[in-house]
Amino acid sequence: MKRVFSILLVVLLVLSLCACGGKETAKGLQVGFARENITPTSNVWLMGGGDPNRISESKLDELFVTCVALYDGNTTFLVFTTDAQNAVPAFTREPLEKISEETGVPFENIMVHATHSHSTPGYIVPSREGIEDALKIYQEGLVVAAKNAIADLAPATIASGSTQAEGLTFVRHYKLSNDTYAGSNFGDFNSGTIVDHAVEADTTVQLIRFTREGDKKDVLLMNLGVHATFQGSTHQTVISADFPSPARIYVENNADCHVAYFMSAGGNQEPTSMMASKNHNLSYFQYGERLGQIVVDALPTLESVASGDIHVASDIVTLEANKSDSARLADAEYVFGIFQQSGSSVARPIAR
Repeated sequence: MKRVFSILLVVLLVLSLCACGGKETAKGLQVGFARENITPTSNVWLMGGGDPNRISESKLDELFVTCVALYDGNTTFLVFTTDAQNAVPAFTREPLEKISEETGVPFENIMVHATHSHSTPGYIVPSREGIEDALKIYQEGLVVAAKNAIADLAPATIASGSTQAEGLTFVRHYKLSNDTYAGSNFGDFNSGTIVDHAVEADTTVQLIRFTREGDKKDVLLMNLGVHATFQGSTHQTVISADFPSPARIYVENNADCHVAYFMSAGGNQEPTSMMASKNHNLSYFQYGERLGQIVVDALPTLESVASGDIHVASDIVTLEANKSDSARLADAEYVFGIFQQSGSSVARPIAR
């Protein structure tokens, strides 16, 4: 699968990394880390899954916002990863502007990422149950984490590399015998039999480790392009960070470091198990710990690198989208109407 290596590639570019023969302190590089709990204190509307009316009834995991601060002596860059389904300007701009105002870090030097768990609050719709209060906790968490990460800055060296999470991913879209494609949320399986996956699964886990001086723990960035959907099925009503939570806990407990987990361009990749039966009902906890084991085993293979100054750039990427027509719009309106009326999952092929 051709991928955009999203957040970790951005960090690589920001740090202007180059290969280095020995362990060398990057020019003025300092790294800070902070994590704040953003778990809602009451029942809340959950984003993701097939049911548009899921309200939380219990909690499996605490939700967190994590901030990694990078400083080269002149420029500060803040990157957040949050236990949320998405991170859009509608609910991130206000706290980021406050962070910029109170810390002096330019607004364009702050990036917010979401791990895409489908069992987290739907911050994008403040009018839904519990969201207004949950959003305040989320936004305050961003601000506090930013300040604490900056206060935690310490000189650091860098090592990077990657490993493979074989058997942990599959692509949920398929090629049919009539050369069309279908999947879990589009297409018509009745038009042909499945002959192959649409594309090959990507199992790459990207890793960047910052080894900090003094008594400061190392900071590890880990990145895998897979949806966090174990707890995000249609009618489940639990708050959960999904498998990224046990994955980062396992690594932190076994590698004595802080972990910031990122979901890169996951496309249509879903988690599978390591079992030959491809049992998709494997526990999210087991899956996360297996991923954590793979990462811990790979850490000794990371290679030292050094960087120059931090540079930040952004761009708007235009992607080609499928053109709609009156029939597709009518079908979409029909399905949306069913969702609104019943609150139940509707699987209806677009192509008939």
